Amino acid sequence: MADLPDKNLLKQYEEMINAFDDAVFILEKSNDGDYRFQALNKLTAITIGLPEKEIQGKTLKEIFLANTAEKLKRNYDRCLNENQVIEYEEELFLSNRRSFWKTRLSPFLNYGQVIGVLGLSKNITGQKNIQDVLSKSENKYRAYVENSPLGVFVANHEGYYLEVNPMASQITGYSKEELLKMNLRELVPQEHFERGIAHFERLKKDGKACSDVKYLHKDGTIRWWTINAVKLNETSFLGFVQDITSEKENQQSLSEKEQLFQAMLNAIPDMVSVQDPQMNIIYSNWNGFAAVEPAKRLLNTKCYRTYRGYDDLCPDCQAKNVMLSKRNHQAQARLPDGTWVEIRVIPIFDRQDESDGEKNVKYFLEWVRDITDFKQKEEELQEQKEELAASNEELEGLNEEMKALNEELIDSEEKANKLSQAKSEFLANMSHELRTPLNGILGFSKLLQQTEIDDTQADYLNCVVYSGELLLNIINDILDFSKIEAGKLILEETGTDIKILLQNAFKMSTCKANQKPLNYRINIDENIPDQLLTDPLRLNQVLTNLLGNAVKFTEKGTISLQAQLINQTNTHVRIHFSVQDTGIGIPEDQKEHIFEMFTQVDSSNTRLYGGTGLGLPISAKILEKMGSKIHLITTPGKGSTFSFVCDFKLPSA
Repeated sequence: MADLPDKNLLKQYEEMINAFDDAVFILEKSNDGDYRFQALNKLTAITIGLPEKEIQGKTLKEIFLANTAEKLKRNYDRCLNENQVIEYEEELFLSNRRSFWKTRLSPFLNYGQVIGVLGLSKNITGQKNIQDVLSKSENKYRAYVENSPLGVFVANHEGYYLEVNPMASQITGYSKEELLKMNLRELVPQEHFERGIAHFERLKKDGKACSDVKYLHKDGTIRWWTINAVKLNETSFLGFVQDITSEKENQQSLSEKEQLFQAMLNAIPDMVSVQDPQMNIIYSNWNGFAAVEPAKRLLNTKCYRTYRGYDDLCPDCQAKNVMLSKRNHQAQARLPDGTWVEIRVIPIFDRQDESDGEKNVKYFLEWVRDITDFKQKEEELQEQKEELAASNEELEGLNEEMKALNEELIDSEEKANKLSQAKSEFLANMSHELRTPLNGILGFSKLLQQTEIDDTQADYLNCVVYSGELLLNIINDILDFSKIEAGKLILEETGTDIKILLQNAFKMSTCKANQKPLNYRINIDENIPDQLLTDPLRLNQVLTNLLGNAVKFTEKGTISLQAQLINQTNTHVRIHFSVQDTGIGIPEDQKEHIFEMFTQVDSSNTRLYGGTGLGLPISAKILEKMGSKIHLITTPGKGSTFSFVCDFKLPSA
């Protein structure tokens, strides 16, 4: 077989032959003696009744019926055998229709070598039909026209119908009688009037006209007709009409689908391209990483040259793998400019080969996506992973150190607990050891006060008793402190007359300060029940501590104790207690510290007023154990108010 014509040459031929009004085609003679279509114009495809793509590259036997293919081959062989231009008329059956053609054939050369034929065929079916009509008898003519699958009409130069056949009535929707009273202009839609009338004017001028035009059906719908008309004589025309509305709608639908498909592909931000096995670009949306400048957006150019500027196949070409494996392929590649892309290649098989049990790749779809950002993030994640691994190693080291420190802390805590326990036991033991002889001293001193002694001896004994009681209070505070620190402070619940407890605590505290010029006030809410469940010893300890401090740090003014009922239920009572003085007050920065063990507002106060600094902390711990908390309002130089709220159970009825 001779080399195929140059692709660019065939492209130029296609553009030229599509401008012809007649069927134009180029066929190459195969080694088996058949002829294969290499180029054809749109009219040829329409005449045959197949899309151009389905005709291109096919043989006569593949396109036509056996008789028709053999008939065409004989004429093509005659042209090549005689090696000259030949003309002839022939009758063919195309698209299941009988037609007549006047054909002119000439040998087709490629680089000086005859490889096939170039044909130009004119459809003379209309003329032949006219000749048949004129040559046959009136009856035969009438029978032919009446039974014609085409609409047949005769009209005068003014456009009025002179004769119509049944098919013309069927196509237009009007009866024969209606049409014979009408002008063809009445069937032309207003919006297409100029185009329809142009067809009629061309017929009058040239004596013939053939075109697709829109006409108005009787039901009001617009239909597509193919009209082939010729001049019969100086006063009339003969026309043949075929309704091609369905074909046009199919074409329109196909065109819309193609446009939709094109719009969808153009909207994809990635590059989508279709190439043939020779790597020629058949289609591209020109998007994505391969955004090509408009001047270089050319089809039928090599993909590797257009997209990436290579002179040969790309090193990472996936199309080669698709051609060999006939399966989808996917890969990632890094371009010379540093761009990372993901390439997917999908084979598109020849349908005819599939029907024969073979799978030959006719085209392949290439989808290329820019994944540079993804790769950068992947690298960043890898770096972060490595940094995290290093951090984990560092944390593991720190964790081991923390474990060692924790073990040391646990060991230290155990030692501290043991030391604290030993200290508490020592303090408790020492308190008991000290309190026993001290109670003896106080007891015998009080007995001695009851004997006959002089005034000097009485003063000495009073000092001994006062000092002893002071020391006993200190020892009691130390004992309470050791219990609290050891967590062994236990509260009891016994029936207690709160009012009497308050009065006794008030009297006990104020009796010690009779020598000071102070006013004493006690205010107990009369609604407070007489009997409540509490630990009277500990509640009294809190009250005497607060009252004792008020007396101790107040030189003049007033000391008051208040107890106010807040609310009462069937089972519980809530009471607000407060101790107010007009003493030295407490600085703002020392308010929180006075509740710490062994702490006083000023170290000089210890020398001036005495005390261990345990009274308030112990009172706070006792109240905390009772579910309450001390609140302090104080102004330096003006006095302080200590208050707390306690809930008490009512004795069971």
